[in-house]
Amino acid sequence: MTNRLQLSARTLTSHLKLVALLVAAMWLLEIVDTLFLSQSLNRLGIRPRTAAGLLGIVLAPFLHGGLMHLAANTLPFAVLALLILMRDRDEFFLVTLVVWLVSGLGVWLIAPAGTVHIGASGIIF
Repeated sequence: MTNRLQLSARTLTSHLKLVALLVAAMWLLEIVDTLFLSQSLNRLGIRPRTAAGLLGIVLAPFLHGGLMHLAANTLPFAVLALLILMRDRDEFFLVTLVVWLVSGLGVWLIAPAGTVHIGASGIIF
């Protein structure tokens, strides 16, 4: 039983580190973008039905419209990511990748032309 608890504690610690790393990457990027780049990275978000907008599918979850936008996404992302990780680490990566690409492609296909979409909401919700 003790070995099983130790394994569970190590697994949980590993999962928490991964979620913390992802959240830290989002926060670091947003702080740099806000303080030093005047939110100029946001133009790299999803731009519907444009070739340049396809890159936004990959970048949009890491780009946010300010610290409040990121703060609103952080807790739901962390909690839901941790719940999926507790089920299975490989499943977390697969689910995240599929939802990331499908939601991003959906935005790219159906959002109004001339708009830019950013944030992790597509992955979260």
